[in-house]
Amino acid sequence: MGLELAPLHEHMVFLSPLSEERANRLVSWLADGLDAGATALDVGCGWGELSLRLAAAAPQADVVGVDLDEQSLEVARQRARARGLDQRTQFL
Repeated sequence: MGLELAPLHEHMVFLSPLSEERANRLVSWLADGLDAGATALDVGCGWGELSLRLAAAAPQADVVGVDLDEQSLEVARQRARARGLDQRTQFL
């Protein structure tokens, strides 16, 4: 009989301790600074929640998220497709 644990960080929206209020302010600030054709880079994007919110808030720009965890990157790609943002996002 093995010990069963909930998946790591399952209860978190972001892969860091970031409040909705702070995330909204950050996304707004970043989106306002992106010109048409710009690309934003999210280093350590995890499953891409912040990247996806930025892509949604800045339709004039592309967003590239990078991370070392391929499983998290695949989740980010799936979420991008589900939100219709996969044409302006990449997760590497």
